[in-house]
Amino acid sequence: MERVWTEEQERVISHRGGNLLVAAAAGSGKTAVLVEHVISLLTEGEKPASLSELLIMTFTESAAAEMKERIRLSLEERLRKDPENGRLIREAGNLQNANISTIDSFCRRLILENYASIDLDPSFRVGEEGELRLLRSDLVTELLEEHYESCDPGYLRFLENFTRGKDDAGIEELILKVYEYSEATPWPEDYLRDAEGKDLSLSEDYLLQSLKSRMEDLLSELEEALSIAVEEDGPGEYLPMLEEDVRALKKLSGISELPLFLSELSEISFSRLKATKSPKKEAAAGLRNGVKKELQKLQGRLFLPEGAEREAMQEGLSESIHVLLSLTAEFRERFASEKKRRKILDFSDLEHRALEILYIEDEEGRRPSPAADEYARQFREILIDEYQDSNFVQEELVKALSAERFGRPDVFQVGDVKQSIYSFRLARPDLFLGKYRDSQYPKVELSKNFRSREEVLRSVNQLFFRLMRAEVGGVDYTEEASLRAGRTDFPPAGERDLRTELLLVESGAAGEEEEEDGEGEALGKTEAEARLIAGRIRSLREEGYRYRDIVILLRSPGAWADELTELLGNAGIPAYSISGTGFFRAVEVEIILAFLAAIDNPRQSIPLASLMHSPIYGFSDEELARIAAAGEIERSFPGEELYESAGESLPGEKGGTGEEDSAEGESERAAEKRRDGTDSGSAEGEKKSEERRGEIGEEGIEGTGEEGKRILPEELSRKLRLFRESLDHYRELSRVLSIHELLYRIYEESGYYHYVSAMPGGRKRRANLDQLIDSALSFEASSYGGLFDYIRYIERLRKEDADQGEAAIYSEQDDLVRILSVHRSKGLQFPVVILSGLNKRFNKRNLSGKVLIDPDLGIGADYIDPEKRIRYPSLQRMAIREKQENEQLGEELRVLYVALTRAEQRLIMTASVTDMEKSMKKAEEAAGRGRLSAGRIRSASSMLDWILMAGGDSLLRSGSSGAIRLDSFARGELIESGKELLRRSVRLSSELAEALSDFDPEDAELQRLIRRFDFRYPHEDATKLFPKYSVSEIGESGEQPAEAVLPAPMERPDFPSDTLREAGVLSSENGGGEKENEKTPGARRGDAYHRALSRYDYLAGGGSGQLRALLTEEEYALIDPKSFQRFLDSELGREFREAAEKGMLFREQRFMKQVPFSYLFPESGIAEPVLLQGVIDAFFLSENGITLVDYKTDRTKNEEQLRRRYERQLSLYADALCGISGHSVRRKLIYSFSLGRAIELP
Repeated sequence: MERVWTEEQERVISHRGGNLLVAAAAGSGKTAVLVEHVISLLTEGEKPASLSELLIMTFTESAAAEMKERIRLSLEERLRKDPENGRLIREAGNLQNANISTIDSFCRRLILENYASIDLDPSFRVGEEGELRLLRSDLVTELLEEHYESCDPGYLRFLENFTRGKDDAGIEELILKVYEYSEATPWPEDYLRDAEGKDLSLSEDYLLQSLKSRMEDLLSELEEALSIAVEEDGPGEYLPMLEEDVRALKKLSGISELPLFLSELSEISFSRLKATKSPKKEAAAGLRNGVKKELQKLQGRLFLPEGAEREAMQEGLSESIHVLLSLTAEFRERFASEKKRRKILDFSDLEHRALEILYIEDEEGRRPSPAADEYARQFREILIDEYQDSNFVQEELVKALSAERFGRPDVFQVGDVKQSIYSFRLARPDLFLGKYRDSQYPKVELSKNFRSREEVLRSVNQLFFRLMRAEVGGVDYTEEASLRAGRTDFPPAGERDLRTELLLVESGAAGEEEEEDGEGEALGKTEAEARLIAGRIRSLREEGYRYRDIVILLRSPGAWADELTELLGNAGIPAYSISGTGFFRAVEVEIILAFLAAIDNPRQSIPLASLMHSPIYGFSDEELARIAAAGEIERSFPGEELYESAGESLPGEKGGTGEEDSAEGESERAAEKRRDGTDSGSAEGEKKSEERRGEIGEEGIEGTGEEGKRILPEELSRKLRLFRESLDHYRELSRVLSIHELLYRIYEESGYYHYVSAMPGGRKRRANLDQLIDSALSFEASSYGGLFDYIRYIERLRKEDADQGEAAIYSEQDDLVRILSVHRSKGLQFPVVILSGLNKRFNKRNLSGKVLIDPDLGIGADYIDPEKRIRYPSLQRMAIREKQENEQLGEELRVLYVALTRAEQRLIMTASVTDMEKSMKKAEEAAGRGRLSAGRIRSASSMLDWILMAGGDSLLRSGSSGAIRLDSFARGELIESGKELLRRSVRLSSELAEALSDFDPEDAELQRLIRRFDFRYPHEDATKLFPKYSVSEIGESGEQPAEAVLPAPMERPDFPSDTLREAGVLSSENGGGEKENEKTPGARRGDAYHRALSRYDYLAGGGSGQLRALLTEEEYALIDPKSFQRFLDSELGREFREAAEKGMLFREQRFMKQVPFSYLFPESGIAEPVLLQGVIDAFFLSENGITLVDYKTDRTKNEEQLRRRYERQLSLYADALCGISGHSVRRKLIYSFSLGRAIELP
């Protein structure tokens, strides 16, 4: 059936030539319309366009991929109808190379095509975000250190003004913030230069106009209170006071100078209201109190010093801001230089280097370059999706690429300013608004919604008609912008009430005693809301919705998402959260990161203690306390003493009395004890020692050795020594392995990977550990290297809240409730949306910073009088704070709009409130009003406040006439609901047991059920196979080993993990504490020979004399030079030299191939595929084929024994080599260094 387009959609689809702004509301079918527009351009008209003439820029890679896919499907559909159409065939072929991408990807392509014009190495790469964060931090630290050394007085005064607390931690953040703002402008150098000389009148004008607008709102509130007072039964006693208040505010509205305005504002006071018995007194008093509260808040925040003080403030701030901008400019220069040296660019560089290509600057100014002109003539249309999230850099790029300067406007912009929610990325919705408000700019409004039911749209319109206005956030929700239903295929509601729901649960005030649920557990605020949600989900299930039809949206997921997932799981509802946080908080990740930190530096007490206490090593709290006491650790948990105590011969360990300490070390410790007052030889020290013994308790001290040293139990002492050996083992590995290889070894050898797999949520935990490997691989591809830098890299990501989110293990097809942020939901839609956590307060911490930055008003900061030590707010800071507060609230409104417009069929909002009556008063106060004033909108502290105020009449109406249905619950009702579920579960269990007891054991139906439940998977053996085998693991004759399931792929050092071993410390097999898998002398000897043979230079000659240069002293000592020379002098050695001269000798060749398990172990009969890996010692090519050689150092005099032992291995090597090279293996040889000759195998 052919799709029918609306009149507005048809206008967009058929648009040709000229600029166009499409204001596409939520659910308006924007993507489908854009695809149809592109297909129309390609196939219709006298001169159809080609994909190569279109530039389509999207906001995300996924959006670009979706656009390409939809265009492909549309072209294929048309080709099915017209398979001979050459144009369609050509465009389908061009699609893969079409300019459909994000603006960053387009810039990258543009740079690669023109790199020579900007002196850029074409081998550049885009730096990984964590790498760039670490590099920025390193450079800022270095910069600040240099300035500290200069002792410049201006720099020191700058620090005094702008530091937070007792250190300079905020300075780095401040420099990077200014840098970030500068990079969001087309010409960062201009921004840094101009920011210093920002005209103060801009801030003064903005602040004055904003405050006047606030006064008008407050005045309207007072006038409403006045109208209540003059009513027949109104509080007439309030009239004198209200009239006085009105006069004061009207006086302010006539002032045109900011200093005078602030002076008059500070003088306003409110008289005490007279007593009255009017039934409307609360309404009038409530309005006046709201005005009073707002004015008092402004009076406390807005203050300007006068005369000389003001001049001194401006002078001091100018100096400090100059220093800040100079530091930022210097940092920018160093950062650019370092990126060039490392051949990396960041995303900001992509856009700015593209601008370098597209613009030239000379004495006439800045103008588009010849390259820009060429691109502008190439493109017939530039289509920009999500235009509301553009910034000035992208606007300049589009301006350069557009042919508008040639009289051919061609920019097609699509977006919805009501969905602009990316201010943290420095998006500028005012770009969209400027064109939207321009009556001369061509535009089309798509307001028909094809996503949601009428009930959802009615509630959204009601809320935003009252909430969204230009004074707060710049957007007016008008009749034209409202959502109108366009979808008609929803099933009829019938008797169901499908109105939007607001579910409130009263959780009690903070500090109030919490009620208990049926299991004696306290029911807190978050759990109360979770139970509310769980109950609603159960009822939705009864209505026929699947779990996967339901999504829970949160403004800021954080820990609340994890907690909600767990609480829903406890209620029997499968759920998972999709968020950009939580990865570094995952316990399994924290433990492994602590492991790496301890490997890097075991003198870090917190990571070391965390590692020891983890399931990997299993030290209990008591054991750690005893170790601390034995190591004389009196405070916290210093890692140095603990680690050293683990490495020394410990008190209580065999042979370990501590007598071997040097006299010098002993005197140092005695001196330290005297400084701390802990020397048992002093009276005070004796007293403190006695106190500590009392604190630890008798069980914590096994006894004392000489000089009062605490003695560890022998078993604990041994466990600690083994821990030290294990950590040393990994410290050695860290010197030769990459980080991801080290992580693999830790996972495998410790068994921790398998341990977390067996825990609740094991699949996700395992995926998190895999994601940590991916993180390490990303780091290794960066310009940094080594374990120390990797730990710094992770710490930088943590510090800057750049969490990447836990690993995703579920798909959209899994039947689970999804929990995700509103930002992640943008562009998506769901049958049922539950918007939760509505009572979470708005985060306004960024408004309280000492320094605020605005791209228009500049940099505003507080000023500290160096003599009086008084802090003054600057005019610029007050203006910027006022502007940013408005913009922040506007963004919160838009986030709410995005959340509510994701729902297709059902929209449910939930919140937990401390006082239901107080919350409902907000709805009562707003009832009967039209649009809310900007002042009332600003007074909200959460989204729930807005919904209650805007819901007003609808929420208070009974019956089914309101657009939003309010249901409120007391905490006790949820507890009773939980108890009822528990009772129902018990009843079901008893009923099931009773029903089973009535069955006849011989009953056929019962027997059928038993057979079903006793089912065993016929291929169970295959599930126990290890996925990878090495050739060296295969038995002598190819027999399947007794334990073929998990042959150890690598040597494992001992691990004292009492979570993985039943004994608690180590198995009794380890009696002497020696490493079970420590390499034997024979194995070390084999390694030395193999290393020598892999490195030996056959062309250089010199015989065994090369060995000293090739090997370490230890390795050289394991080799018999005579036996090595015997090999070189042999016929095989001669063949090696000849092959090396021809370049046909290959050594240490690794391979991996997939084979059936039965190929390795024929008797098993299991055809399941497994991986076979190995390392071929050597082979060389000749005219007749391949000669395969394997070196053996086994001490044997029996040639037949070597044939029998290794025949199978060489056959596997030969098969692999034949498959990989395509050449047959002519000879298979073992060279035995013990026998001194080559042995040929059949």
